[in-house]
Amino acid sequence: MISSSQNEQRRKKIAGVLPALRWFRSYARTRLPFGSLILPLALSFPSSCILYHRLSSQPINLSLVSVVEWLSFILLFVQLRLIDDLDDVQDDHRNQHQQTELTEHLSMLLIITASTLIVLNMASFRTLSAVIFSTLISYAGPFLIKRFLPPHPASLVLGWLVFEGAPASFFVYIYFAWLSHSPAEALSITQIAPVAGMFWLAYEIWKFSRKVHVNAMQPYFLPKKGVRVVLSLLLALAAALMAALADMADFSAFGRYGAGLLPLVFLVWMNGTWPDLSGLEGRETVAAPAWNGMSFLIIFEIMLSVEFIFEWVRL
Repeated sequence: MISSSQNEQRRKKIAGVLPALRWFRSYARTRLPFGSLILPLALSFPSSCILYHRLSSQPINLSLVSVVEWLSFILLFVQLRLIDDLDDVQDDHRNQHQQTELTEHLSMLLIITASTLIVLNMASFRTLSAVIFSTLISYAGPFLIKRFLPPHPASLVLGWLVFEGAPASFFVYIYFAWLSHSPAEALSITQIAPVAGMFWLAYEIWKFSRKVHVNAMQPYFLPKKGVRVVLSLLLALAAALMAALADMADFSAFGRYGAGLLPLVFLVWMNGTWPDLSGLEGRETVAAPAWNGMSFLIIFEIMLSVEFIFEWVRL
């Protein structure tokens, strides 16, 4: 039998759901802006599915995009944001009451998110396994690597693999979602890597470029020169991956030129208009450069959309 204390605990948990969901509405407006973050990431899902379908030599059709897995993909990023903010509660808020309240809300939302992800993916062992792995690696970065490993070069390498491996696993999840609904045979790693890798690189470009115009802590505590070097390397790698993808997916002439020029244009554009933060003094920011944030991903997705239209016209 269930004791009265267990019933009371259950009632408290249920009672905490609605306040957490109401709080999430205001939280999402600032921490998860739809137009500038969620929408570009969300469009990665159908774009990747169409690319996988194309690599498998199957005719392109919209039925290959599953709404359930599409929502799961978005929730994986929401979960990552919530985990990151839960990790930062004590650093960002000195008031004990604020810390307690935020921890309660974030913890409840994480329970809701994880439960929803499991329910949405119960029909497929592939996607369920991918969701579980993505969730575990998302938690491992801040709550295992960051807190328990000593500040050693090997720990930094492992930390990078885990912290950046989490979003990478989300883009690999798209492949398993596509495979669960596709009549095609499984693709090879050499076919999967350019697709998942390109979208992951676009996410990393967002991560490293979104604060270049702000006097704030940069990823991995890098100085601005270090961030510039990393972004240059990411764009150079994107050029190589896009060339490979254009060849494997048999892009049109437009797609091949776009794949070759897009990363190079961004590389020249970025280095030619890098924001100068010297002498700001009273000001904390300068105008954000047009190439920062999700700009690369958005233009990449527009290029793919035009390429897919060319494909439909040819059919």
